[in-house]
Amino acid sequence: MHRKAQIWSTDFTASIVVFLSVVAVFIFAWGYISTEMQNSVVILNAERDALALSDSLIRISGEPDDWDAGNVEVIGLADEEHVLNSTKLVRFASIGYGKAKALMGIGDYGFHFSVLTPNGTSVFSTGLYPQNASVVVPVDRYVLYENRPARARLILWV
Repeated sequence: MHRKAQIWSTDFTASIVVFLSVVAVFIFAWGYISTEMQNSVVILNAERDALALSDSLIRISGEPDDWDAGNVEVIGLADEEHVLNSTKLVRFASIGYGKAKALMGIGDYGFHFSVLTPNGTSVFSTGLYPQNASVVVPVDRYVLYENRPARARLILWV
């Protein structure tokens, strides 16, 4: 009888070790999956916001229609859809980073906006370029700038 108690004790100990190992693996996997899901949500939200903002910037003229840094209510950079106004680009840069963020309603995101020629040369740039950002979402949109094809690039970052 004494021997059966020792075998039962060894079996019980082994089963507890296996059970605790499975629980530990489950907890680790759950934490990893939760973190990845949170990161995915942040990325998806940033992508959605970047697309909506870039669409707004290149499709509307803003409010008022002939806005400047002193009276702007809504930033818009276009004369008509996908046709950028160079004067509004200069005014956009003169607004200042903080006020531009507030007017665009981008909250905690940082931003950088540029206009690039087809060969990649920057002809306009404003905002801050991301440094050590955890999420960077670039959106390129094709536009006309000074009657020539160009790319408007908006980068949102956290």
